[in-house]
Amino acid sequence: MFVGDFAMLLNAGMSAKQALVYNCVSSVLCMLGMVFGVAVGNIATATSWIFALIAGLFLYVALVDMVISCLLLN
Repeated sequence: MFVGDFAMLLNAGMSAKQALVYNCVSSVLCMLGMVFGVAVGNIATATSWIFALIAGLFLYVALVDMVISCLLLN
């Protein structure tokens, strides 16, 4: 996956150094997010809030996509 992301960033016009830095920053942030998610997921009272947040995000993405599709049809 690292090579595919790197090639995509190069194709987007970044230099090799920029693409490598952005790809490494993305990987580090992904690991930090995983550690944070596991830590918060182990808190029993936080799981209902996590489920509510994720459900809201899914609804938001679906509705934004639907509204844009409806506006483009008119």
